[in-house]
Amino acid sequence: MPRFDEGAIGVVSGQILLYAIAAKIPAFSLLAETNEMNPDPKANAGILKVLGKILNFDIDLAYSHGKDRRLSA
Repeated sequence: MPRFDEGAIGVVSGQILLYAIAAKIPAFSLLAETNEMNPDPKANAGILKVLGKILNFDIDLAYSHGKDRRLSA
């Protein structure tokens, strides 16, 4: 899983992580690079795939792949 040492996390994702730090709550975030103007099922599927590896279970990504085909058409 690649780790990025630079970049920005904004809006709600950033606020949740800042709150967790302030409250001393262990937290992490899985984020994907996307085009902010369009939904990105491939990015969603990528995050779910990584989450499945972390939690050691399989996630059926057929629905996400189907959405990607419809949006790309």
